[in-house]
Amino acid sequence: MTGTFIRRFSKAAYEKGIERLEFYVEKVQQVSVEVYQGTVQSSQLSEVTACLVRGAYHGFAGTVSVESFSESLFEEELETIRELAELSRTEFVASTLVPCQNKKIYTLTEPEELIRKMTESEKKVIGAYPKLKKFGQLVCAEQICTRSILNDEGVCMEDSSRHAVLEVRAEAEKNDVVQTVGSTYYAGEAGQIDMEAILSETAAETCGILGAKPVKTGRYPVILKNKILCEMLSIFTSAFGADNVHKNLSRLAGKKGEQIAAAIVNLIEEPDLAGGINNRTFDDEGTATSKKELVKDGVMQMYLYNQKEARKDGCASTGNGFKLNYKSEPEIYVSNLKLVGEEKTRAELIREMGTGLFITECDGMFAGADAVTGDFSLISKGYRIEGGEIAGGVNQITVAGNFFEMIKEISGISNDYLITGTERGAYVAPSVFVKQLVVSGT
Repeated sequence: MTGTFIRRFSKAAYEKGIERLEFYVEKVQQVSVEVYQGTVQSSQLSEVTACLVRGAYHGFAGTVSVESFSESLFEEELETIRELAELSRTEFVASTLVPCQNKKIYTLTEPEELIRKMTESEKKVIGAYPKLKKFGQLVCAEQICTRSILNDEGVCMEDSSRHAVLEVRAEAEKNDVVQTVGSTYYAGEAGQIDMEAILSETAAETCGILGAKPVKTGRYPVILKNKILCEMLSIFTSAFGADNVHKNLSRLAGKKGEQIAAAIVNLIEEPDLAGGINNRTFDDEGTATSKKELVKDGVMQMYLYNQKEARKDGCASTGNGFKLNYKSEPEIYVSNLKLVGEEKTRAELIREMGTGLFITECDGMFAGADAVTGDFSLISKGYRIEGGEIAGGVNQITVAGNFFEMIKEISGISNDYLITGTERGAYVAPSVFVKQLVVSGT
């Protein structure tokens, strides 16, 4: 269908004076299942193909998004390209495409298989935790995305990726007080998600903070759980983007070659990561991706570029021009970004800390964090640590600090890596031991 559309659309475009056509085609296949208290709430299979067309009209760039590939809409779509070109008066710059066929053959997991695993796991875990009231949310989805970039000269670049996600929210109750813990787990495919283990971990964490109390306001040694660090990376690593450097919106401007984190901290982008959920051979501008060290032994190594920002600095794109969706312009995002370092078990970090807090949950990350300054103030819950062991639950506290100062204070890194996905890429991080953060309680 896509090939036929491109041939016919190109012919119609040439007749209207539109040339140098480029097509960004995205095909998304998805299966999604929701279960609530042993009953299937929804089970869906979907497939959507959409396309963004770029073309030159009198040397200027115009675009149109296409979701229905009907020839009857060509006239309207071509008029949109012409109007946008004349309105923007932006010079058309052709993408440099190199033939690349890296399409992988994936198949979606059958909904029935997801339903079986979800209902069985839910039943077992509910039975194992008497204080667990229910799983208020239990959703599993798997997605295959195929991206193609083509031009009217016959050059085609094609790549595909797959990932799965399990969203869980557990509720436990004691003395009419309810505690909830929500978690999101990603994997390369649904079969890699150990649902029973994940539900058990979430249930144990929820029941573990029953009867939790705030601690006194002060400065505490803190271990931040892996999922919190993943969320922080998704927000604050935008400072590595050359776009934010150029806009004076980056705390890392002028810091290349300087120590910006503890010596045990390394930050690596791996577009071909084993178990990665956003593996990419090329970015959405057709630039080849590559493994990159952003931070090595705490020292900043580089900034990230798309083609637009690279032209400003007279350098090459780093292969980080990614779209939020097929319609959008490529911005600077990552494939799989991983924080690595001196690895220890989580139990070893807790023993090393001796006394402090293990923070397992932070609410309002996007509202309570400033991506430009690095400041954060987050409503949190977790556990008190005394004598190197968990001593009781903690809630109704606020943990505050500055991300760019905090990463200088990381004194321990766990091996409990977790991967999470966002529109801006995938992030992989372990739990980390931070020497000191401000905690507001009683």
